[in-house]
Amino acid sequence: MKHWWPLLTLLGCNPKVEEAPPCQGWKAEDEDYRPVLEILSDDGESIRIQAVFSRMPRTPDGAPTVVYVQGGWAPVMLPLEEKTPTLRDDMGFTTLYMDFPAANFRGEESRDVLAHVLRYAAGEITDTDDCTIDDRVPGGRSPEIVLAGFSNGGNLAWATAGDLDLDVPRIDGIATFETPSSSQFIMVEPGTRRHPNARFDLDTCAVVTGPAISCGVDYAPIDFAQHNLCEATEGCLYIDLNDDGDFTDQDVIIGGVSHPELGGWVHSVPATVAAEDAQVLPDSRTRSNDARAFWRSREAPRSMADAVDRFPELAGIATGTRVDHVLDNLDRPVHVTGLVQSMQHAGVVWSRLHADASYMEELHGTSKTWVEYPANEAIILTDERWKMQPEDDHDVRGSDYLTASVLELIDRSRALDWSNDVTETLQMFP
Repeated sequence: MKHWWPLLTLLGCNPKVEEAPPCQGWKAEDEDYRPVLEILSDDGESIRIQAVFSRMPRTPDGAPTVVYVQGGWAPVMLPLEEKTPTLRDDMGFTTLYMDFPAANFRGEESRDVLAHVLRYAAGEITDTDDCTIDDRVPGGRSPEIVLAGFSNGGNLAWATAGDLDLDVPRIDGIATFETPSSSQFIMVEPGTRRHPNARFDLDTCAVVTGPAISCGVDYAPIDFAQHNLCEATEGCLYIDLNDDGDFTDQDVIIGGVSHPELGGWVHSVPATVAAEDAQVLPDSRTRSNDARAFWRSREAPRSMADAVDRFPELAGIATGTRVDHVLDNLDRPVHVTGLVQSMQHAGVVWSRLHADASYMEELHGTSKTWVEYPANEAIILTDERWKMQPEDDHDVRGSDYLTASVLELIDRSRALDWSNDVTETLQMFP
């Protein structure tokens, strides 16, 4: 018996291991803090969510919630991969990532998915394990909810906030990173460094009634051609730079997105109108009326006024780097500054270009000179003085700038501080 006594003593003295709560079984040491969950739409369709929890909540009440909206047109991003742009996961908030329906092109079904995820973020609905987000979050959930739109995801974020037919319980702020804020930007009509478009006139870009962002492009002569360079897009709508009636790789191809439900490819409204006027728009391309309807719910500025009607205290931050991840040929970042000017035009209660520098210092210290402008400062996108943040490198990711914007919106919402200075908020939540 004496040979077993040390073992019995050891077993008897070990503290009892507490089991994780039923909805937090993923907290075991051998499990990731990134469970893939499932919620159901009103029609019973599956919506996949990957939740990234923080071990240390940002507030005494628990972790705020950030709903991340991916860029591009692709519907599937889960489970998260190492190369996927993501927010920082150590800043004390929960982030929800989601898949979108295939072939919806960020339209009505995608807005409905995002609305359901926002309802889950607000604790209004359960997932298929019969757990609410409050059941899932370790340390509790604080009520603040922020949308984070990466690239084209920013357009969907604003469109969902402004879709008054959707049940969206709460949004405190919307942060966007390098969002192409009009159909001309989404279709990359300014061109890129590798394929510039000299016909794009940056000096004509302006926020117009709507609000919307419009830029001048000399589309003439515009034409359409079938060519082996255009096989993937079923032909090319292009600007015939030398007016010889023949497409070459030196001409400017006008971007489009395939949308079979509309009868073919969709181009920007100005390009579509130009092709119609020149009588060169083929049947495989969407007519201008349908193009207008398509882009009306996919350009962030057009949704801002309705978003303000629904959420009068909604705040917004737009940010970007000196070399845009797509629109790298712009001498001035009018797609970013235009978002801020559009917020102000629509009556957004508080807005700014870039997060306060203190938040980038929280993420990365003072190793760089972070660009900072006062909150609520009136912005005109044609003004050349507005600068972007230091461009991405191995230490600072574009999504870090988005994370900083999210943090400021969370803290200000919690402090109810919509001033031009963040000092009081930082004193409350250092």
